[in-house]
Amino acid sequence: MNNDIKKLKQELDWLREENRKLILELSGSQPPHPGSLDKEAIDDQDCTTVSVPDILRPVFLRAQEYVRHYFNNKSENPEKGTIDIHDERYILVRAASMSKGFFETIYAHYKDRGRENARKVAAGFLYDLAHSLGKADARSFHSKMKVTDPIEKLSAGPIHFAHTGWAFVKIFEDSNPTPDEQYYLLYEHPFSFEADVWMKEGKTTDFPVCIMNCGYSSGWCEESFGIPLVAVELECRARGDEHCRFIMAPPSKIESYVKKYKVHPYNQSFAENHIDIPEFFQRKRLEDELRKSEETARALLNAPTESALLLDRDGKIIALNNTAVLRLGKTEAELMGSNVFDLFEGELKQKRREYHQQALDSRMPVQYIDQREDLWLDNRIYPVLDTGGQVMSVAVYSRDITEFKKNELELEKHRSHLEELVSEQTNELRNANLLLTREIAERNRIEKDLQNEKERLAVTLTSIAEGLVVSDINGKIVMFNRAAEELSGWTQGEAQNRLVDDVFQIQDTQSLPSAKTGLFSFTRETRKPVMIDEGTFQDRKGKKKLINFSASPIRDKNKQTIGHIFVLRDITGIKKVEEELLKHRKIESIGLLAGGIAHDFNNLLAGILGNISIVKHTLEEGSPVYKHLEACEKASISAKDLTSQLLTFSKGGVPVKKITRLDTYLKESIGLILSGSNILSRFRFKEDVWPVEIDEGLFTQAVNNLVMNAIQSMPGGGVLEVRLENHVGPDSVFSSQSRRFVKMVLKDEGSGISSENLPRIFDPYFTTKTGGSGLGLATTYSIVKKHDGDIQVDSIIGEGTTVTLFLPAAPAERNQPRKNEEVQHMEDSLGKILFMDDEELVRDVGQEMLQLIGYSVETAKNGEQAIEKYKSALKSQEPFKAVIMDLTVPGGMGGREAVQVIKAVDPGLRAIVSSGYSNDPIMADYKKYGFSGVVAKPYRIEEMKKVLDEVLGKGK
Repeated sequence: MNNDIKKLKQELDWLREENRKLILELSGSQPPHPGSLDKEAIDDQDCTTVSVPDILRPVFLRAQEYVRHYFNNKSENPEKGTIDIHDERYILVRAASMSKGFFETIYAHYKDRGRENARKVAAGFLYDLAHSLGKADARSFHSKMKVTDPIEKLSAGPIHFAHTGWAFVKIFEDSNPTPDEQYYLLYEHPFSFEADVWMKEGKTTDFPVCIMNCGYSSGWCEESFGIPLVAVELECRARGDEHCRFIMAPPSKIESYVKKYKVHPYNQSFAENHIDIPEFFQRKRLEDELRKSEETARALLNAPTESALLLDRDGKIIALNNTAVLRLGKTEAELMGSNVFDLFEGELKQKRREYHQQALDSRMPVQYIDQREDLWLDNRIYPVLDTGGQVMSVAVYSRDITEFKKNELELEKHRSHLEELVSEQTNELRNANLLLTREIAERNRIEKDLQNEKERLAVTLTSIAEGLVVSDINGKIVMFNRAAEELSGWTQGEAQNRLVDDVFQIQDTQSLPSAKTGLFSFTRETRKPVMIDEGTFQDRKGKKKLINFSASPIRDKNKQTIGHIFVLRDITGIKKVEEELLKHRKIESIGLLAGGIAHDFNNLLAGILGNISIVKHTLEEGSPVYKHLEACEKASISAKDLTSQLLTFSKGGVPVKKITRLDTYLKESIGLILSGSNILSRFRFKEDVWPVEIDEGLFTQAVNNLVMNAIQSMPGGGVLEVRLENHVGPDSVFSSQSRRFVKMVLKDEGSGISSENLPRIFDPYFTTKTGGSGLGLATTYSIVKKHDGDIQVDSIIGEGTTVTLFLPAAPAERNQPRKNEEVQHMEDSLGKILFMDDEELVRDVGQEMLQLIGYSVETAKNGEQAIEKYKSALKSQEPFKAVIMDLTVPGGMGGREAVQVIKAVDPGLRAIVSSGYSNDPIMADYKKYGFSGVVAKPYRIEEMKKVLDEVLGKGK
């Protein structure tokens, strides 16, 4: 009976609908235009296909009416395979195919990129497709229904959405659908077809699945309001949430709305899992930025006038600028990817390859000059390092310096040419009886040539290395070349028309009549050329320089003085080299004499001191002779100490060196020397100071001499500051080749050394102390030089003395562990280790180290991954023996937070903290923060094994 009633009811509903269609067809009526609907009649109805705030109800009721009329005009023709709604052809697609099926197909294609990346790619495809569909449907519907108002355009969207089977839409009171940047829509889809599909198949997800709902609704609203819009699903029933809830806003605002929702969710049960901002608008922006960055890089590459090449380690051309293309004489396409050394031949090819290898080995810039035919090139090679400090490519810049190399020859050429022109002018003047017009014309020609020659001469003189100053008869500067600018500190513009005496005043030379004399005044008084071998000059910034100079009057053809020319040369560096050579010769010559004397004197002392000891044993301690012998013995021991210094000072040959770390060595040795004194030591050592190769016996004596001098200069007590840092610079004053040094500085607060005594402090037997031998600093100087180092002393009376030592760093290859000292790989695994670090390079290196030690390794890039993998390993009954965690992870969870989470799951966790920030309080007091061990970056494999053995209890 019930079945019959149900059938009758269905037939009645069908007949009613057919009757309505026939009435519309017979009357020829069309779905009403939104503006033609009766407002009062609509207000009596209710929204059945959408839920909206009361303020939006009227407009949505009107939309509900005309959209219903739109969809009532429907016909199906399976024979033709068509479904028409209001003269628009529609298609039916299985919901599972358009959501879950489509998603899983795309996901499968990209799963090799990892689960998260594959999910984002699939979601991006679905969103972009639906967004485009929504825009197209809205554009067509608005045109057909003649809807123009933005709110009315929007209102048709959710109702059209419901009629097409996507979802029912519920819009919340907080929404603000305005056609500007303040647009905001908070809404739900209680019956989303995407969520229903996933739930129907019993699939559980950890991410929102209503992706096409987001895209379609944002596309429809974007078309309605004419502004860019994106939608984000915050909660999803397929993920286990109570609702399928969304936010729609402009791209510039959406992130702030999502963050606000995280803090104040509507139902206080919001779970933030895989909430993604759609990338529909970001991809185009990223592509534009990439294109702009490439254009900028190309513009920067072509900006210099010098040629520029970027090469890989083997010399293959990676990039080059237009100047390089022109110079190499081939097209850019021919040069790209070719080997740069194949472009040269013979010695030039070999030379360029050697300099290239030098840059790779040293990881330092290399500069050299080469010549081929009439072309001179100044070449500079710069290694390009990766994040691990390894050379991945080199940049080569070449500058044409042909003109500079030809300047000297050009200067001589100009001088000869000038003499010829002057001679020609003299001959012309002697022919004064020629016609006036010819004379004027010839004179003009000569003056023009002279002017051009004068300009060429001025350019040439400006380029020479010596300072050149030309003045008029009154001593005003009329010419001032670049070298004079560097020497004086004045620019040519500032010096022009100034008196020479205001710019240059020479002092401390016996050739001048007074202690401080102006160049021009001296030249004018002598009235003849002069040359001064050495004088002291103070530049504009107050820096004193040693110079030699010559001054000559400039005379015209009548031998009348019309000006003066001054040539000045900075000889400060040359004098320093000469003084250094003299110091070396003094040390060498005195050393030979001191060595011979000390050797013989020690032989004598051995006999004296031995006999005194023998006699002392035959006497009573209280006898007068015993006391005298004891005094003799003390004097002999003092003499022995003096000869010991002489022998050390004069010792020839090469010191017996071994690799030593100065930080530990200095703390121990200086601490021992200062023990019991009133001097406080303050150590300031840079991290990763290079090891050095020293003879510890000799070097201890040098350090002892320096520290004792500091103690004696501070009788009332004070601070001795000791600093260590790496330094790259020239070998010495005799060379410009750069080397690696360790710079050691000892700075006291003592009485200081006077300026007149400072140049003599390294002279043997020179001393200002009563009872001093004068060999302390001379011995120290000798020891430092034998170690291929250098020593410098600066001092200010009343403020203290600073001693600086430069010691060559040990070669890098000697710092590597020997093969028999390396940790051997173990075939049997010692267990599983979890290694967490945000840097991929560090993870790879750490994994390889641990595998060599004998552990199997899993890695994580942040704390969240580490927690997930640790929990998974516990459940699989194959837990990790230990976890090594990076302390800080930018933008993610670091070791400090992660160790607390894992400890809550496994109180027996053995965790090792690792960081490049060795001064972090966690590194110093790691046990307080839940760690069992600590290893500071960078670390060697031996250090890693030692820490693991300690943490895991091995070797106990």
